Order: sequence, then C-alpha cells, then structure tokens
Amino acid sequence: MVVIQIALTLAVVSNAWYVVAQRQVIIDRDTGMPEDEIFSFTMQPTEKNADIASMVRNDLQMLRTIPGVIAASPINNAPLSNSAHRTGIALKPDTEEHVSSHIVTAD
Repeated sequence: MVVIQIALTLAVVSNAWYVVAQRQVIIDRDTGMPEDEIFSFTMQPTEKNADIASMVRNDLQMLRTIPGVIAASPINNAPLSNSAHRTGIALKPDTEEHVSSHIVTAD
C-alpha cells in the first residue's frame, strides 16, 4: 500500500511540475509588443446622460498632447491584460460546428 501511495504521489508531483514548466515556457515567450510602453485605464462617466463619444475624443486629445505619448486609442481589451471577448463563428449555415474567435475593437 505504501508503494502505491508513493507512486501516486510521484505521478501527481511529476505532472504538476510538467504543467508548471509548460506554463513557464508560455510566460517567457516574447510578445512582440513594447510592453514597457503600454498603459491602460478605465473611464467611467459620472453623469447619467454623459456624452461618451465627446468625453473619449477630449480625453484622447489631452492624452496625445502629453510629452512622450506615442499613441492613444480607445480599445475594449488592453493587450496582455488576459481578457478578451470570445464568440463562435459558424463555418456552414444551419450547423452546430463553430470556430472560436476573439474580438478586439479599437479606433
């Protein structure tokens, strides 16, 4: 019984080590993005009937005038934020077969 417990423990620990090692490979990959140049924030209007489009335009105009800012754009998911809007796309009409896709909107 002890041998079986040791074998099972070794199998679980080995599997956990493998999973961690695989995640580390993914984490260490180069993203191809200038990570130190990406900044994001969330805007929440305080007025009930706020003109969101105007607020976004004004905020972008202000952000673009800050020295050192290369670009500013509204976006629904920031790069490398681990969030995304996912949906499925049907390859054929009237079918249950779908391909998963990610949607990011930006200006």
